Amino acid sequence: MNGEGARAYKPIVDIPWPTNLTTSAPTPLSDWLPGSEFGTADPQLRDEAREHLIRAAAFETGAIEGLYASKQGATVTIAQQSEGWESILEDAGADAPDRFNDQLSAYERAIEIAAERGGQILEADIRELHALATASQATYVTLDQFGTTQHKDLKPGAYKDEQNFTRDRLGRLKSYAPTSDVGPEIQQALATYREILDQNSPYLASAFIHWAIAHIHPFADGNGRTARVIASIPLLAATGLPYVLFADRKQSYYQDLDRADGGETDAFLAHSNQRADAGTELFRHFIAELADDTQFQLEESARILASQADSAESIEDAGKRVAAELLTNVVSEVALLPQAPAIEIQASQRPQADDLGFFGNPGTTVGVGQITAKTVGPIRVATQLTWRVAAREDWIIRVEVSIRSDGYPDGIDKNIRYEDAAGDISTEASLVLSGLGHEYVRIVTTQLRLKIQAAAGASGNLPPSED
Repeated sequence: MNGEGARAYKPIVDIPWPTNLTTSAPTPLSDWLPGSEFGTADPQLRDEAREHLIRAAAFETGAIEGLYASKQGATVTIAQQSEGWESILEDAGADAPDRFNDQLSAYERAIEIAAERGGQILEADIRELHALATASQATYVTLDQFGTTQHKDLKPGAYKDEQNFTRDRLGRLKSYAPTSDVGPEIQQALATYREILDQNSPYLASAFIHWAIAHIHPFADGNGRTARVIASIPLLAATGLPYVLFADRKQSYYQDLDRADGGETDAFLAHSNQRADAGTELFRHFIAELADDTQFQLEESARILASQADSAESIEDAGKRVAAELLTNVVSEVALLPQAPAIEIQASQRPQADDLGFFGNPGTTVGVGQITAKTVGPIRVATQLTWRVAAREDWIIRVEVSIRSDGYPDGIDKNIRYEDAAGDISTEASLVLSGLGHEYVRIVTTQLRLKIQAAAGASGNLPPSED
C-alpha cells in the first residue's frame, strides 16, 4: 500500500502515449562509411566506434546512479581504453570495476537481443538484463512508506517483493507499481511497445519502454539502469547505436521522466530524440578519432554545475564561451602538429567583420577565428580557414565556416544548444568542439598541400611519389 501522502501510482493504460509518430528513417550502422572524403574508408572503424559508444553508455549509466564517481575525461578514456584507463576506473570507487563490468555485460547482451529479434523484447529479457546490470550488487538502500531509509539485500533478476518508494524532484514521497501489479503492468507495457514498434517507430518505441520500466519500477533497485539498457534495444536494432545519457544531464532527465509520469509525455519523447541525435554525434566523434593517427582529443570540459533553470546567462555570453573553447581547441591542435620546414601555421582570434562570406546567416556574431597556413620557401602559397560563432534568437549557437571550396567536407557547421553551453560547456558540446578543432586544422593542412602540389606541378618541379 502507498505511504500516507505519497504520490499514487498511475497504471500504464492511464497515461496515453502516441503509438505512431512520423520520423525520418534511421541510418543503419551498415550504411556508415567513415573517412571516405579523405580516401581512408574502413568499415572496421564502425565496429570500433560503436564499441567505444557502448562502453561510454555503460560507464555513464552507472555514474548516473552514483555507483562510482565520474571525473572529467574519465568516460572517453575508459570508452577508448586509452593508456591508464584501468587505473582511472579503479580510482572511481572500490567497486567501480565490477559495477562497470556489470553494465557493460548488460549492454553487450542487449546488442545480442537486438540482433536476434529485430528489436522485439520479452519479459524474460527485462529480468535477464536486470540480473546482468546488478550482478555484483549485494545490497541496496531504499525508503519505506514513511520515508525512512533502509538497507536490504538485492536479488538480481527478481521482481520486488515489497512496495518501493523514492523522493521525486520536489522532495515528495513517490510510490511505484504494487508488487501484485508488476507482472500485468510489464505485460501491458510490452504490448504497447510491440504496437509502436510495428509502426516502424524505433525512437518512439525506445522512449516509451524506457519510461514504462522506470514508471513501473519492477525491481527493488537498478530500475534506471535496466530502463536505459532496455531502451537501447530498438535503437540498436534500427541504427546499431545505444541510448546514451551523460551523468551531468541527469537532473533534466529525471525531470522529464517525472513529467511523463504525470501524463506530460512530450517532454520525455523530445528528450529521447535528443539522446538519439547525441548518440549519433558521439559515434561520429569516435570515428573521427579512429580515422586519424594524431592525438587531438582534449579532455572533456568541466561538468555543468548549474541547471538550466538556475542559469540567467544570456545566449550571447554562452556563445562567447563556445567561441573561446573552439579557439582553444584549434590552437591546441596547431601546437600538436609536427614541425615542417618552410611551413608556418597559426591560429588566432580575428576582429569581427561583415565581409567574411557567411552567406548572411542570422545571429549575433560573438566570436571569429582563423587558421592561416603558408609557405616561406621557394614556392609561396597560403590558405586560410575562417569560422564564426553566432548566437541566434532561437537559443541556438551556430558554429560555421566561411567561403568554401570543394575540399571542405560536409558536417563542419554545427549547432550547439544553449543548455550545452550555459554556465559551462557540457561533455557533449566539448566533444563536438574538439572534433571541429581537429577538422579545421585538417582542412587547412590538406588545402595547403594541394596548393603546393599545384604550384610545383605548374613549374614542372613536382617530385615523384614516394610510394
